Amino acid sequence: LRLASVTSSIIELGSGNRSPSHVYSSTLKALEATLASKDIDHSLDVHLTQCGFLELLSVTFQHVGKQALKATISVVSRVLRALVLSCQQVDSTMLDTKDDLSSLNSVLRNACRCSCEFLRVIPSDTSRDDVSSMFRGTCLTLFNHPKRKVYQSAHDGACELLAMVGPSCHAAVRKDTVKFIDSRLKMALSGKKDNSNIETELAQLLEFINKVVPYLDSLKIGAKLMELITVNISDLAALKMQAVYMKATKAQTQEQSETIVMLLKTVMVILEQDGMSSPQKEKAMGEFSARVLATLLQLRPGIILPSHMDDSEQINANAILHGSLLIMACRKLCEYGDSTTAGKLFPLTLQLILKLVLSQTDAEVAAALSPQMLEFFRVEVTMLEGKDKANFDECIVKCFP
Repeated sequence: LRLASVTSSIIELGSGNRSPSHVYSSTLKALEATLASKDIDHSLDVHLTQCGFLELLSVTFQHVGKQALKATISVVSRVLRALVLSCQQVDSTMLDTKDDLSSLNSVLRNACRCSCEFLRVIPSDTSRDDVSSMFRGTCLTLFNHPKRKVYQSAHDGACELLAMVGPSCHAAVRKDTVKFIDSRLKMALSGKKDNSNIETELAQLLEFINKVVPYLDSLKIGAKLMELITVNISDLAALKMQAVYMKATKAQTQEQSETIVMLLKTVMVILEQDGMSSPQKEKAMGEFSARVLATLLQLRPGIILPSHMDDSEQINANAILHGSLLIMACRKLCEYGDSTTAGKLFPLTLQLILKLVLSQTDAEVAAALSPQMLEFFRVEVTMLEGKDKANFDECIVKCFP
């Protein structure tokens, strides 16, 4: 019965009536027919058929009237969500390939792309509930998928929606994305040890955050990331680990070390934003950069591996990341923050950076950080002098006693 329905729809597509609306409705009908059986077939042929229908649907959306799309969103959402759910309920290892391009994963990736393409062209007055249900059930649900190519397709689809301008993406997409990020960061902060995948899920989430920093309120996200950094560094400090950024002797501390590195990289991406669009955002950036500096200065994380471990390349890479983050935070604090706070924190930061450079036996770290420091003195320190000459003079005396 299912194959007969699919065949009928394909024949109908090949008939004389080939208007976009007709192709759209017939293809949707054909795709739904592949899910009609109680025991859904997950053979290679069916997956390839579904991928073909999904690709055809994706290219027809932009040629169909917006009101027609708005009127049929509940049907499209139901079919795509059912397709994603049916694939998620299958043991993916049965159809695994080394390149993650199995037919099952292809269906998931195509379903996600199809959904995001639909959400990209719908009118802004489409029901929030319908949009939210579709976005969560076809895109956000794949953010934690174990296969990299699948969750990256979900990331890319959401990122393309958030990046839309003229018109912007539907408000429900932005709201659901923010809620998802917030809930996942809160879960990571709660430190639930019963979730064995928490480090992996956090790593995948940070990948996504790095992509969408320009499109969301990244400073609020950054505040939670600093909480996570504090928690992870404090945990390792309690274990008297010398090297919280590097490899560790136990699997658990190894994961926490890697997590800290990923968190610092994401904070760096947030700090590197240019052109704060309003006085409120400028103030928020100044406060955030001061928090980054204060946190790292207070925790003073170690940068040397235990003596029995030898990984100079990893040491240098993380030392450069640490130093670059300190310098970037200083630059943003001088540009957007309070000059008095900048004058107090900069001498302490300079001391930590010098300690970091001198702790390395080769010149790689110094070579990487020196140009950044010179640029900071040339631009932002001069800016600080123009803002508050007395505070600037005191700051220079503390830097070079």
